[in-house]
Amino acid sequence: LPAGADADAGGRADVLLLGDRVLFRASLRTETYQKETHVVLDYAAPVALDVHRDILPAFTFGEGERTLKIVADSLRLEVDKTALTSRTSVPFSKLTARYANELGNVDVTAVLGWSVLQQFALGLNLAEGELTLTAAQQAGGADPARRAHAVVTRLRTLDDVVHVPVTHAGAPAWMTFGTAGYHTYLNLALAKQDDEDIYFGRGSLGDDQALRINGMVALFPQPFTPTATPDSGPLLRSGLGLWSAYALEINPTVGYLALTPVANSNYSDADAAFYQAAAAKDVDELRAYAARWPQDRNIEEAAALLFELGLAAGASVDEQLQAVRLGLASRAERQRLEYVFRFAAALHQGEHKDSHTALIISLCNEAMRHIDRADKPRLRQRVQLMLGDRHLYRGKPKEAWKIFLAAGFNGDPRLDGMVRHELGRAYEELGRHRRAYSSYQRALSQPSSLLPWMQANAQAGLARLRPRLDADDPLLSQDHDG
Repeated sequence: LPAGADADAGGRADVLLLGDRVLFRASLRTETYQKETHVVLDYAAPVALDVHRDILPAFTFGEGERTLKIVADSLRLEVDKTALTSRTSVPFSKLTARYANELGNVDVTAVLGWSVLQQFALGLNLAEGELTLTAAQQAGGADPARRAHAVVTRLRTLDDVVHVPVTHAGAPAWMTFGTAGYHTYLNLALAKQDDEDIYFGRGSLGDDQALRINGMVALFPQPFTPTATPDSGPLLRSGLGLWSAYALEINPTVGYLALTPVANSNYSDADAAFYQAAAAKDVDELRAYAARWPQDRNIEEAAALLFELGLAAGASVDEQLQAVRLGLASRAERQRLEYVFRFAAALHQGEHKDSHTALIISLCNEAMRHIDRADKPRLRQRVQLMLGDRHLYRGKPKEAWKIFLAAGFNGDPRLDGMVRHELGRAYEELGRHRRAYSSYQRALSQPSSLLPWMQANAQAGLARLRPRLDADDPLLSQDHDG
């Protein structure tokens, strides 16, 4: 049987909408293993069950057992163990950390995807927090029109993607169906005009049933990379901002999408303003949007785009910090250190970090302001390593030495080798050759904690400094490479 297909499969589960993902709590079970977790529902993911890479090796099975069971509320599924994968790009750890309270401190470790979901009629009512899975033919046997406001027929599936027929400016078009991400995107390459109405279906719905898509949500105009559809590329890519306005049932086997509105409109002026500014990559419009709706759900995305555009345009450090602080304000205090750290780390790891030295230093200083309430205080040491490195680059070895020395008393012992290496660099710049030599030695005594370039640099440092030490210096007798 296909993954998830058995006589008793399906049922009902409560769902959460967090981080633009639909999640449900479940127990992953075998005869010899059980894990309580949260599972992401991703209709367009080409997987059966994709599991966090650190969790998958822990699965064990009884003798002759072939399936992993997913049990949640009144829902039960089975997935063949050969269909389990670990290749997803879903940020499990970020979801778990950011929404720990909402998740009841139960982690997110798996994605349930198309290979399982295609066998069912999937019912989703985000307003009520309800997911139902019913065997496809069983659900199709009853008239879906009796339990829905409107039914869109003639769905098509190509390359494991479900396409829903729509009408745009009186002409037929397609929308891909997915359950990940908030935005519903409008393909600029196919859209005739932004203000032309788009309806579900292709003239099959009567006037009293017609459901206008662009009246329900704001659409994010973006050019698409072409994907296969029955006629052409998709006009729309659906998002949860749209689906949260309906109680829906989708059944790709029988070929229908049943819809009942649960909101008069999910159209948001803030969404529309952000979409217009983001599509145009207009910095002034993005700032105007942020000033008017500083607490909007899109503010972090706007901040990241402002930062990206600022890098390309050579914006000042103050302007870049202002962009970061826009998103920072939307984060809980315990998450602010990590939020700023990610901006600094991305620059520090990039090939142009030297040209961004002043900005990296400012970001690191901003990150350090949020240490006291951070849920990941161990990041302090990594911030200090970046900060000290940039001070060394600016020719301020004494300042760098102070920061590296402080890093030695704060943080992850797995980074101790890096701290010793960086202290070696600072001591060498200060002309304290014996201290530098000792630091490089200690760094090399922990090779697993060093990056490859650090190992090579520490070895080169020993070679440079060895002639500067007294011939009878005890450090030389400790140097197995000397």
